[in-house]
Amino acid sequence: MSVAMKGLRNHITPVSKIIITSRSKNIATFGTTEALQLDFLPKEAFWYFFKTIAFGSSNPEEEPKLAAVCMEIAVLMNGSFIGAHVIGGILRSNLSGQFWYTFLEYYRYFTGWYIHLQGEHQSDMFKKRSGLTYIWSYKNWSAVTATFHLYQISSANLNDLPVIRTSELLTRDIKLEGKFDALEWRSSVPPYYSYMVHHEYGTGNNHDVITAIESISFTIDRYYRQHQGVEENLRKLHRMLLRIQAIVEEAHGRQITNQAMLLQLRMVRAVMYRGYYFLDNFRYRTVQAHAQDEVGDRSLGLSPFSQFKRFCFSTRTRKIASEVLDQKELQKMLGHLENIVSDMQEFVAFVSCYPRMSRQPYCSYLLLENCMFGRQIEQEKIINFLLEPNHPSAKGINVLPIIGPGRVGKSTLVEHVCHDERVRKYFSMIVLCSADSIGGGFLTDTGLIKHRNPTSTGQSLVIIELADDDMDDRTWTRILHNLRGEHITPVSKIILTSRSDKIRAFGTTEALHLDFLPKEAFWYFFKTIAFGSRNPEEEPKLASICMEIATLVKGSFMATHVIGGILRSNLSAQFWCRFLKCFRHYTDMHISVLGEHPSDAYTKTSGLTYIWTSRNMSVVAATYSLHQASSAQLADLSPILSNDVLTGDVEPPEKFDALEWRSSIPPYYNYISHYEILAQPPDMLPKRKRSRSLSEGLV
Repeated sequence: MSVAMKGLRNHITPVSKIIITSRSKNIATFGTTEALQLDFLPKEAFWYFFKTIAFGSSNPEEEPKLAAVCMEIAVLMNGSFIGAHVIGGILRSNLSGQFWYTFLEYYRYFTGWYIHLQGEHQSDMFKKRSGLTYIWSYKNWSAVTATFHLYQISSANLNDLPVIRTSELLTRDIKLEGKFDALEWRSSVPPYYSYMVHHEYGTGNNHDVITAIESISFTIDRYYRQHQGVEENLRKLHRMLLRIQAIVEEAHGRQITNQAMLLQLRMVRAVMYRGYYFLDNFRYRTVQAHAQDEVGDRSLGLSPFSQFKRFCFSTRTRKIASEVLDQKELQKMLGHLENIVSDMQEFVAFVSCYPRMSRQPYCSYLLLENCMFGRQIEQEKIINFLLEPNHPSAKGINVLPIIGPGRVGKSTLVEHVCHDERVRKYFSMIVLCSADSIGGGFLTDTGLIKHRNPTSTGQSLVIIELADDDMDDRTWTRILHNLRGEHITPVSKIILTSRSDKIRAFGTTEALHLDFLPKEAFWYFFKTIAFGSRNPEEEPKLASICMEIATLVKGSFMATHVIGGILRSNLSAQFWCRFLKCFRHYTDMHISVLGEHPSDAYTKTSGLTYIWTSRNMSVVAATYSLHQASSAQLADLSPILSNDVLTGDVEPPEKFDALEWRSSIPPYYNYISHYEILAQPPDMLPKRKRSRSLSEGLV
């Protein structure tokens, strides 16, 4: 390098800047400034790029079925730019659902097969200049072994070569012999490279997929000798998760006051949920295709391919392809949990020192429908705040803001805190009120009295729920002034709940932020609601469908109880497959037309939505307003059950009230939606007719 630098110094126009490009990180030491590291696009950016290439001038939002297939193909592309242009061009040339389905089906299996044989993704060949590869054809379902040499040429040189395009190899029945050059991609941007591959293979080496699989039978058999070890690792993982679960449940039953212990409990619980999610995902992914074959429904995967079924890609081979990719992750998860378990002896010893909680009977039920899920640590944090002495700077009142989106469970969490025996013994009065109701009068006149205990400390707890999610400084100053006034039981603590982050400034302690559960914890919750008293491990086909439905629900507690109740009422794979099919396409349509997920409707009090039913696949636009009602108000409304609308048991009228969910835990809210079906789609829904026809075409 030093010799080259000396050669650059003696020029009529002196060299002032040098750019060095290389695949090696060693050149970083040659720079006079920080090296620029380029990597392939992240999956989100690559998806945006690939769908544009694949759809061309067509709009993906108008073709939700094709877009769903395209997203799966994009994942298989592994971020390859050249592969994106080759395969994107093939898809763009034939915007047929059947063609895209068939292409995806074969591409998926070839990818798994290639990884198993070569130990790398087929797109990795573009990162090297030469090596061994397989050339596959979607048209005649064949694969051949060949060596390759990748090189770049100019457009002028390309015109002199009688080349075959790689896209033609993939889509046409072309007989290949001996040696040939294939044009992978002709770039239309500077430096306008034409990427060529020179292939060589012997005449007797052309094998169809059956022969290729037979030729690697030794490799498959060797894998299956190792497969027993994989199954044993899964059982070991399950046993460790059960141990961690026992520790977590024991800790949840203790009155832990130490903040560091609560933080450690949160971490252990998150690891447990991640472990169960990984275990279930590993188990259920491989039974999905077999489940759809048995129930005769293609909603879990793609179209049936009788020609493809003649080859030896059985469930056994599919299982190999997926598990080979996951074995390293399994070992990693197993090692992580082993470290967690080995380090938990002190944690268990400390937990046993804390007193047990007195639990209500419903908290011991196996069904999580009857208890608050995933908020025990937050509950203990609030209780610790309520029972600690007041901060001197608070002028007699300490304030805890609780912030979170709508329907995330703020009121439920606070209600459980108020039902805790320690809180009820400590406060003489607990009052729930709104910001507008707090005046200069008696505290008992400001809101709903939740609890009285004349024999306690003589202090009051005030809970303020902000209906409009916002409050200015002047209003807050007025509220504090009124609550600091002369009361029979002085106010010492305030809990302030809102969706707005602005209330953070009103707290005397750090605000508590609530969010929806992470996907691992939500899956643990959703499968329990959906299966009820049944064990998901005994129903792997249903569990694989359930995992897909859980992903579509997007963490909504209310939707979990609605949809989970529907699934629990009919534990039939055929029913679950059909429900998933309807729910998936309804979700895609809702996002495409309204620009939001259906679950987002539950986080707002009113808006525009779609009502759908899984029986006849009908979809109608409607306005809605969501509110909470007491049991007495519910009796006056006589609402329709939303479950009955979704399953098609009830035909919704033009205007109606629907009971979304009747909570069985404090504060026992009844969630009611008032719907008004629109006679004509509004101007903001230009694609509604098209989306509706797509849904109806799925029957």
